[in-house]
Amino acid sequence: MDGRVLYSSIDTLCSGKHYLLGLNPGVGMDRYNNVGDSLRDMPNHTCNTYIDDEWAQGRSPGGHHVQKRVCSMLRSLGLETRSVFATNLVFARSKKWTPAQARLIPACLRVHRLFLEIIQPKIVLTFGKDAFEALLKDNPHSEVPDFDTGCPNGSYNYFCRASDVDLFGRSTRLICLPHFSKFKIDAQPRTIQWLKDMAAV
Repeated sequence: MDGRVLYSSIDTLCSGKHYLLGLNPGVGMDRYNNVGDSLRDMPNHTCNTYIDDEWAQGRSPGGHHVQKRVCSMLRSLGLETRSVFATNLVFARSKKWTPAQARLIPACLRVHRLFLEIIQPKIVLTFGKDAFEALLKDNPHSEVPDFDTGCPNGSYNYFCRASDVDLFGRSTRLICLPHFSKFKIDAQPRTIQWLKDMAAV
């Protein structure tokens, strides 16, 4: 199965405050051919895909707009990208999110539970509602009011969400941001301030 597991170095798989969760790997250049290769190489994984990988031919490592936005968002929280554990809800690669990827969520959540038990984060940052809702499902939670970014997305605006959730027996602040493939968070100071407020736990 085409895809990968870790987006950050194996060194980040340790106790830490933050857990960065994308949706799934997109189509593009990658150092791994499939999920199996990625799993087998985990002990040797020292790169961070947001900094070290080329996501498009002709782009320098870290030069894709999504990579830049992720790094900018983490800097706004006073974080070094290489220090934050990063992965995706689903490890299989696809050009777009489909029911086939959604059917893989339960299997991938079993791996996330292992990761979360090791890291024990206070904050999980998700990109897109699917990752956010997958972690809320079947876990007790209380949500805060949605945040209207004021940034248009067709006939409506992008929204951010947050929730305090009992995630596998541990209280965790879950924060949902619009997917950075379209949402220019580095140009949204109000959203950055909301994110800082939500992450201050």
